[in-house]
Amino acid sequence: MRATRRKLTKFLLSGLAGLHPQQVLLDRSETGAIKVATPAGWHVSLAGQWPFCLIGVSHRPLGVDIEPRDVAAPPDSAFTSREYAELSNASDSERLKRWLMKEAHAKLYGNAAQVAPDSIETFMDGDRATARSTSGWSEIAFHHGDQVVCAVAQEIY
Repeated sequence: MRATRRKLTKFLLSGLAGLHPQQVLLDRSETGAIKVATPAGWHVSLAGQWPFCLIGVSHRPLGVDIEPRDVAAPPDSAFTSREYAELSNASDSERLKRWLMKEAHAKLYGNAAQVAPDSIETFMDGDRATARSTSGWSEIAFHHGDQVVCAVAQEIY
């Protein structure tokens, strides 16, 4: 699946940038996140949960995550004490939404594999979803499909 996602990313980016796919060069950051080497000025974020895939492409850094709707809710240890209190009576889908926020936020800053989930604080204020960590603040947008939930995080400047 990773190789397929990488190929799809190159084709998508080549179409958006008006290049041949062989002109698109992807690399990895020091933390292992996929980054665009060529063309300049583009950012990507990838997520996958077989058989689903999400590819985010933007001129601004972004982080994306995707989860099936029927996946098990994350463990309590994934949440800060404030989040845990807010989510004590929440549905599994609301807990999943908070998990997606954390994952997308961590991918935005390129350190999803190195950061502890409880070091990212998530906030819901009506329809506005934000997250913060020592790396910075992000705003998160959601897409709810029939089988999946997707999140996209972009830095708040």
